[in-house]
Amino acid sequence: MGSLYAIHVVEVATASVVLDLWCVNEDIAKYPLPNPALHGFFVRVLAESADPSRPSALADEGPFDDDAVRAHAERFVASVQVRSTANYPGAADELPGVTYDVHVRDARWLAHLRVGDRWDTAAYQTVAVSPFEAWTSEQRNNVSLGLLPSFAREQLPQLCQAVSSYDLDDAGTAIEALGRLGAPMAVHSLIVALGAHDQYSHIAIALALGRIGPPAARAVDTLRRIFTSEPVESRARAAVGFALYRIAEDTAGFAALRAGIRPGADCDVFDALLTLDEASLRELVPDFLRAFAGGLPGDAEAGQLVYDLLALLAARAGAWAEPLRAGVERSLLDENHNVRQRAAKALSALGPPTPAY
Repeated sequence: MGSLYAIHVVEVATASVVLDLWCVNEDIAKYPLPNPALHGFFVRVLAESADPSRPSALADEGPFDDDAVRAHAERFVASVQVRSTANYPGAADELPGVTYDVHVRDARWLAHLRVGDRWDTAAYQTVAVSPFEAWTSEQRNNVSLGLLPSFAREQLPQLCQAVSSYDLDDAGTAIEALGRLGAPMAVHSLIVALGAHDQYSHIAIALALGRIGPPAARAVDTLRRIFTSEPVESRARAAVGFALYRIAEDTAGFAALRAGIRPGADCDVFDALLTLDEASLRELVPDFLRAFAGGLPGDAEAGQLVYDLLALLAARAGAWAEPLRAGVERSLLDENHNVRQRAAKALSALGPPTPAY
């Protein structure tokens, strides 16, 4: 196998090392860089050496095949974090890179390293066993409704690992669950997942980071890099805008979020708006008037979420939401039971019409 990544040792301490990692393989550059929650990759990297005269003591603990790293990686690596994302995702003419902060459980595993060491590696990630084997299909389906099983929080490490699953359904469920849990420990795994050259992935990951809010501050540079790149599909732009606004109160992000309130917008973006504060929701009322005063969006699922939002707007914004009443009343006749139910909820929150004198 040819080299996949270039490694550069930036700092070495007693039980930690800072590594610059750059992709050197154009094919692998199409995919996210290694997930810091999957410690097996970093065990493999630390078992290598830039200088044959300084062999790695960790190499004697190998071989590090898939079964071995799944079972024993935590014995060697205590934690990994993303320190910086100066070039991630990479520009069109550049290969991507990330800086990792790696903490080990025994200083011996770093004794062979020196600042300035460089080497190429063919080390690869071993994806952990799916955390969803204990979940029913109903529990998985309910994640999109914000309903997670009681044991989900106990699975946070496994959910962070599953972000990199080769099973796209597992990866998608993990990303959404981590956002719903508001789990700061997921931020590092979600940052590297943003390297996927897939704007649908960007939507899910950005919404998860936005739900986590200010503790996801480390993701801001990467999100802004995506936000300012061209072209960015409007739904992805709205989702990244939501994340930037929730994490860093970014005004450009809020403007993109406002522009995304329209028929046909991603229903997950509507759902994420439910996390906004009262002042922000009031600012969005004119955008709802512009987009939805005429009635139900074409997509029934989006329509259900819109009326959940309208109920929230009505409860929090009071008279500001009154002009939406006519469109909501029309939706009481919709053929979709869930839409009728949510429209009734919105009308109940609005209360009786304001009398005209």
